[in-house]
Amino acid sequence: MIASVKMFLSHCFGAGFHMRHACKTGKRNCAQASPIRHGDGMNNRKTRLVVTAIFMALTGQQALAAEPVTIAERPAILHRSAAAGGQAAPTLIALHGGLGNADQLKSSFDLTAAADRYGFNLIYVNGTPQRRIGNRNTWNAGDCCGNAAKRQIDDVGYLEQVISHLISDGIARPGSIYLTGTSNGAMMSYRMACERNDLIAGVIAFSGPFVTGQCRNARGVRIWQLHGLQDTTVPIDGGGKGQFLMGKPFPSVEETTRFLQSGGADVTVTLLPSASHRITSMAEAMQQDNHQNMADAIGDFID
Repeated sequence: MIASVKMFLSHCFGAGFHMRHACKTGKRNCAQASPIRHGDGMNNRKTRLVVTAIFMALTGQQALAAEPVTIAERPAILHRSAAAGGQAAPTLIALHGGLGNADQLKSSFDLTAAADRYGFNLIYVNGTPQRRIGNRNTWNAGDCCGNAAKRQIDDVGYLEQVISHLISDGIARPGSIYLTGTSNGAMMSYRMACERNDLIAGVIAFSGPFVTGQCRNARGVRIWQLHGLQDTTVPIDGGGKGQFLMGKPFPSVEETTRFLQSGGADVTVTLLPSASHRITSMAEAMQQDNHQNMADAIGDFID
């Protein structure tokens, strides 16, 4: 059935049509930022949304509810896009910030509707709980943060297991696995890109500095770094709460970019004038400052 639908769509949209194709050559300018080099604007977005709607109508696919799963003894929330038709598809792994959790991130930054529109699978994962604080988790991104860094938890190994599980279960398509994270989750996403670039195609990082020490090898990884000019936790010029959280100032956005580029990553930076540190503020500022819907911009980034 899926093959028949693809043939139909190829007939409608041309022989070069692919179900998850997105041109990478278009450019969209951002306020006080280098160009975003992913997606090709509104025409491509409309085409992809129409294609997804046609696919779901022809196959009878319905939007699916997110479901709780356990991978490597940690709870997670998995959403399989109906538009993927039960096949392996591009997959986005979402990492919460410090003292957060998967449920909290999904509640404040729910990308399930975008996953259905753009045809990518989505999983919200959990870090390591802080002692005596309940469901408040951190990631070991190197120098930060919290219990995970103090105990040197192998979060790279954990994410490797998540990716292996998603691939073996026919959920994730190798070569099309992405990470997104906010604050400590962004730090962890950078670490994963620099240590396992063979597994990661791209990173969308919100309000996070690079705290891993060095970027060993991030060649082939596209990194979209978003930062708010009103962020006082991780200021664009560095410092902030770094001294309190890891015993030294956080690096600046410029320094973070240099670290990542030294490892070969393809880095794009977007600075949002009205955004603070919170992910909800980032999404609001993306609409206000750049006149873009954050979820759609993420959908454009994922191929």
